[in-house]
Amino acid sequence: MMERDMNICIVEDSTLTVLLLKKTLAIFNKDIKLVSFTDAMNALKWFEKDYLKQKPEFLLIDINMPLMNGWEFIDNLHRTHPNFKIPIYMLSASCDPADREKAAAYPLVKGFIAKPIRIETINALLLAETTISRN
Repeated sequence: MMERDMNICIVEDSTLTVLLLKKTLAIFNKDIKLVSFTDAMNALKWFEKDYLKQKPEFLLIDINMPLMNGWEFIDNLHRTHPNFKIPIYMLSASCDPADREKAAAYPLVKGFIAKPIRIETINALLLAETTISRN
């Protein structure tokens, strides 16, 4: 179990997925602090005002959300924060290879996580990000 303070931001419209992510992340590290949003517009507002107070190590962003999808969120985030360097992982239940290709085309996107999210995937993600953030 990794016991190190870590901040993570989740932008996901499914409250069930957010709850499952919170529970799964807590299995590996009780000290993880999560900030979550069920819509991308509120997440963008948070990035405008508060994100430096609780700067996340990485973001988990759902691709398919109402009002603003994950790609539009990243584009808006990059437009308002051109020097943004926090790693992003895209979440999707989509099996469409075009989503994976699009994720690979975005420099800030470090990975694509298929739903339903597996506990092994979260473990590997936390291990990778913990190693990166210590270097």
